[in-house]
Amino acid sequence: MPPPGDYARAVHAYNPDRRYVDAVLRHSRQMRRDPRAFYAYYNWQVFVVTTRGDVRRTGPAPR
Repeated sequence: MPPPGDYARAVHAYNPDRRYVDAVLRHSRQMRRDPRAFYAYYNWQVFVVTTRGDVRRTGPAPR
């Protein structure tokens, strides 16, 4: 188990991909600098193209 504060190691234990770890740490630094960034990331929507059309894969559930 990583020591407290070793976030890179903890994230790596969750998903052992250096690119993923780097992305998570970059996003967390941005949110620390500007807490409003959380809302931008939370509402970030990702779509994929399927044979049935575009499908949203992330973001809050539609209301």
